[in-house]
Amino acid sequence: MEKDRSNSPYAAIAARIPKSVVEYMCLLLVRYALDFWCPDLDDDPYSAWNTAHRYIAIQAFRQAVAILAFAVTGKATARANDLWYLTKIYDHYVFSYMRHIYYKERREPGARAERQAANTARQRVIDVRHYSHIVPV
Repeated sequence: MEKDRSNSPYAAIAARIPKSVVEYMCLLLVRYALDFWCPDLDDDPYSAWNTAHRYIAIQAFRQAVAILAFAVTGKATARANDLWYLTKIYDHYVFSYMRHIYYKERREPGARAERQAANTARQRVIDVRHYSHIVPV
């Protein structure tokens, strides 16, 4: 199997997610008769559609935290069972952070990709300047 050579930090994170967690997420989507996870950012955060997506995301996240915490420490973490805390994190991420990006992209299509490309180019220049003093032996 050929390794994905993507430079995306998200690809690196996704590669670390255990296969069992991904399968569990897919199982939850099938259980709720959803083809994919896609909350409606134009609708109320507590609509039936968005509530189903919240439940799926939180359950999958709890499973991932439990598996990873147990693998690292040998015991489960208490925060994985704090549903109030997880709901607040989910609501903030999806209906504040992601909604903001969604509305911005809707106003200016392609603007986010352009900014991201400019930031990547700027970061490469910074990296080159930072490491230019290192001479290979």
